[in-house]
Amino acid sequence: MKNIKISLMGWMLIGLTLVGLLPFVITAYQIQSGREGLVEQVQQTHLVSVLATADRISSYFELLNSIADSAAKNPNLFQKPDSIAAQEILIGILRANNNVVAASIIQNTDAEIKLVQSAQSKEHSSAARAAFINKDLSKFQLVTSDEKPWLLVTQQLISNPRLSVRLLTKRQTFEDFLNPPELSDADLGIFTRNGQRIAGQMGTIENFPDALRQQIKSPNIRSSANNFNFRNGTRAVASFAQVNLTDWVVVSRQPASKAELATQQYIKQAVIAFSFVFLLALILAWAARKKIIKPIQELVAAQQQLAGIDLSNTGGSEIEQLKISFAQLEQNINDRQKLNKMFLGRYQVIDVIASGAMGTVFKGYDPRLERDVALKTIKIGKINSEFNRAELAEQLVKEAKLVAKLPHPNIVTVYDAVDADESALVAMEFIDGMSLAEYLSARKSMPVSQVTALAIGMLRGLGAAHKAGIIHRDIKPGNILIGYDGGIKLTDFGIADLLSHSNTNESGQVVGTPGYVAPELLEGAAYSTASDLFAMGVLLYRCATQVNPFSGRTLKQILQSTLSDEPKSPRAINERIPTALSNAILYLLQKNPIARPSDADLIADALEKEFGAQKWVPPIADRAPNSIDASTTTETRMLPETIIRKHMKNLE
Repeated sequence: MKNIKISLMGWMLIGLTLVGLLPFVITAYQIQSGREGLVEQVQQTHLVSVLATADRISSYFELLNSIADSAAKNPNLFQKPDSIAAQEILIGILRANNNVVAASIIQNTDAEIKLVQSAQSKEHSSAARAAFINKDLSKFQLVTSDEKPWLLVTQQLISNPRLSVRLLTKRQTFEDFLNPPELSDADLGIFTRNGQRIAGQMGTIENFPDALRQQIKSPNIRSSANNFNFRNGTRAVASFAQVNLTDWVVVSRQPASKAELATQQYIKQAVIAFSFVFLLALILAWAARKKIIKPIQELVAAQQQLAGIDLSNTGGSEIEQLKISFAQLEQNINDRQKLNKMFLGRYQVIDVIASGAMGTVFKGYDPRLERDVALKTIKIGKINSEFNRAELAEQLVKEAKLVAKLPHPNIVTVYDAVDADESALVAMEFIDGMSLAEYLSARKSMPVSQVTALAIGMLRGLGAAHKAGIIHRDIKPGNILIGYDGGIKLTDFGIADLLSHSNTNESGQVVGTPGYVAPELLEGAAYSTASDLFAMGVLLYRCATQVNPFSGRTLKQILQSTLSDEPKSPRAINERIPTALSNAILYLLQKNPIARPSDADLIADALEKEFGAQKWVPPIADRAPNSIDASTTTETRMLPETIIRKHMKNLE
């Protein structure tokens, strides 16, 4: 089984997911470890909840006690309880606390409770008067007045024990504390230590086990929680907690089955939380990819380009690829140091520009004439092709002889050719720039002035080749060189031939690049100047519109499009294209070769007349000192004649 290769992004996602998953895995294991463990967890939840509920009620009672105690210590109240000043104190209590609906001063005699004075709203006057004369002087007590439940707070005056301050408050206020969200399925109630029910849903604690009831009755135990077998045979979790300032306790009870359901709810919440963590991990991974991984990938791509290797299909993470790239770069640097000491004839080899299946192009230096040159050679080492070394050497020299006949500013100049011992070397003009293919791939559009300058320059160079009796046979962006000085050069006449030669080689193959090959060639006609002009029309259409006039996903679709599709006007795709330039491009793309221009110079003359003399001005970004010579280009596609005939038959 092959080793699985995981990218850096994959490792990061796995790491973030594991980090987020680990706490939930541990929690899930603990939850599922046993029913008793689950019940114990809910038991602790009960204890925390009743403690919190008792604390909230205690805080509320302490607030009321503080209000009553503060009033009882006021001299205006205990010195003259029936004075206007005392009345203002009572009114101030009502205004300061919305939960207090009435306040009063009472006097306790041996026989009865006498109401000295009170303050209350009109709607509560009847209820307040009845409650205030209650003879029970307990600090907190529940009373019913006007058929409504109330909480009555009583605070005796220290300076005069026969006088007391009483507050009447809404009972519902503290009963609302008996509905904590974490115990939504439990029964809660407030009881006195001796088991008297004060408030809540729970009716009685008589069904509670004796051990639990004994704990509730004991004033020394403030809180407790456990699970019990109740007298009715059910198993339940129960807990209680003391309410300060009273002998009351908050009691909770929940069947164990509900406790397990609650635990399942916790599991559900854990899953939701994990989903959130996983989403967060994805967001973090996206941010990491943008800020960390993508720059690393760009660095890897740059390193591979510098090293001249492709690791995209080797698998492994970006870090592993980066290590390989660095190792290859180090090797290349060592090789380059050796390369600088190598000479091909009288030419010093400086660097490798490109290497294809048939040959290698070096950047060289001519010490005699003191200038840079491009050195094109046949490939060193074993050649896996139908050609032998002698044939390749002959073909290379043949190309040099052809180009040497074309001293033109728009054609790459050949300086020298060496042919000996089944090897060959051609020294030619070194172009400090890039290919048109590289230019187009790096940009979304080309200015109109650049298109016209390119059209005029290429048509002039092609016209010179045709006048010399040479057909290029592979006009495409990769065979157009653009110098940083603004020069436009036609190159790679490696498959060019004289006008009198056949359009096929001995293997029965049509030479050219799909999409640029003229329709008459697909139907078996010979190469001609018209077929070169058709390819030039395709190239200019691509430059003007950023799309190919004849395209498809398969070779068959491209051939069918070339034979049958009428391309849209370039101006219809890009309205900035002048009508004259758009018409000239369509003129070059006529299906019938007879309908095309008879001379490339005629189109160049027409464009110069319409737009004036044009010069290519490289964009600032293209004028970098790091030149990319393109004296060699991508290999030409060979279209076997049998394949073309097969597709021609399918198209009929």
